[in-house]
Amino acid sequence: MTPKKGWPERFLAALADDANVRAACRTAGISRKSAYQRRGQDPAFAAAWQDALADACDDLEREAVRRARDGTDEPVLYQGEPVGEWVNRAGRVVPEGTAGARWVPLTLKRYSDVLLIFLLKAHRPELYRESLKLLGGGQGGEIVIVRLGGGASMEDL
Repeated sequence: MTPKKGWPERFLAALADDANVRAACRTAGISRKSAYQRRGQDPAFAAAWQDALADACDDLEREAVRRARDGTDEPVLYQGEPVGEWVNRAGRVVPEGTAGARWVPLTLKRYSDVLLIFLLKAHRPELYRESLKLLGGGQGGEIVIVRLGGGASMEDL
């Protein structure tokens, strides 16, 4: 695949969108080899590559915060079918067939505790990140592994 003129800009824009090198190469019309060769030979391009990845990761982090804090709406299903209710223009529940009524699917708000944990570990590691410390000198020369977490530090040992 011969690189086309202007591919670096297209590649970097696509990389900043989703942090996926293969997809960015497809968008730019180049091979992965061409992209990695350019990165290895051109320090300015390598720096722009890192900036594009940082932008994409910022977007991912923003989405993780949104999902952890605001949650996502998941449809309520019964026997595999969506559940909903009929509402009038004022938003009040009315019987099916009421003039001007519309069907609104029911949703359940889900929050991601896992994302919340990861975010706390990333932004407050002194409080939330687990740490391991290897200690020598156990009986028979074995290594002792101590797991720290919840605000403990290596000095607490």
